[in-house]
Amino acid sequence: MAFGVSRQAFTLTDGNGVAAKTEVYIPAPATTVTVATLDTNLTTLGTQIAALTNAKVRAQALRLEEPQALGPGVLQVYPSATDKAVLVYGCANGQEVRIEIPAPQMTIFDSDGETVNAANASVSAFNTAITGGAYCANSGSLITTYLRGFRSLRTREKR
Repeated sequence: MAFGVSRQAFTLTDGNGVAAKTEVYIPAPATTVTVATLDTNLTTLGTQIAALTNAKVRAQALRLEEPQALGPGVLQVYPSATDKAVLVYGCANGQEVRIEIPAPQMTIFDSDGETVNAANASVSAFNTAITGGAYCANSGSLITTYLRGFRSLRTREKR
């Protein structure tokens, strides 16, 4: 069975119990890649995400996806999981990829509180991992460059 572009998914929960998800694509694994290697990569990235957020990484999952034929489709002092740090990366084919980190630590932002500080040690470690050749866009094009990062404030809808 040949797998296509797959995903590493992380579920995070903030201090108010609000959950959010972060997903990162990985290129189709080579047939020689072991489950242990994929698990180690997943755990490492989970640790790096934990260093960027105030939320608790509650679950992490590796989703190997088999390509299918395309067709028409019929009260905390820190940010909550609805608040995100959006990190934008460039791919080898020019495509942009956005990775959202819920409930970001305010220390990862510049003094304006809006711009992600690429020189922050946790941000730098995460960027090195993402641009190191192990992650890609949903098209399969490898992520090669960190472009920018910013804070995205979203209001939570009450039902």
